[in-house]
Amino acid sequence: MKSWRRNFNKNNINKFTKLLEQVWWQDVNLVSEANAKFEWFISKLTFLFNKAFPLRQVVIKKTYHATWITQGIKKSSKNVRLLNWLKKCMTISKRSKQYIDNYNRIYKRVLKEAKQRENDRLLLKATNKPKVIWKIIKNEIGKSNNSMQDITLDIQSDEINDLHKIADLFNTFFCETPTKLLRNNKRNDSMSPVNTE
Repeated sequence: MKSWRRNFNKNNINKFTKLLEQVWWQDVNLVSEANAKFEWFISKLTFLFNKAFPLRQVVIKKTYHATWITQGIKKSSKNVRLLNWLKKCMTISKRSKQYIDNYNRIYKRVLKEAKQRENDRLLLKATNKPKVIWKIIKNEIGKSNNSMQDITLDIQSDEINDLHKIADLFNTFFCETPTKLLRNNKRNDSMSPVNTE
């Protein structure tokens, strides 16, 4: 699924601030009518906003929904929380305490079995089993793949934020470096003295 998003990172915010500083805002006084002044202001602000925070099309991956959580599990979860609260806040009989502990044990077992069934179902229908296994592991340990970090490349005190430019620079570097190394190696070989004894 594709969606349009804006990136409000520090670099873009600084860019927006610089763009706002560069505008001569006194020009709004050249317009006499209040509505026209407002339109002038909004058009400038919108233009700068779109320039600093451009809309980019992003692919949204399907998120993992815990389909194993049934209505019964949700209801039991509420009951567990209520019973644990009662156990904590009130003085209860030994029999009630045993009931609550037993309910908690059964609830944990039901959760474990429901997760296991869901994982088995996912593995059975998967075409790429190792990928699904790692997805299950990440879900269990609480890691997500949704973290996107901003990349800034500093080349001779020039900061580059555009991902396409960074990719091109890496591509150029790795394509040209072997050629440069070969040239330097040939030059060094021709300069080294040859021993003909």
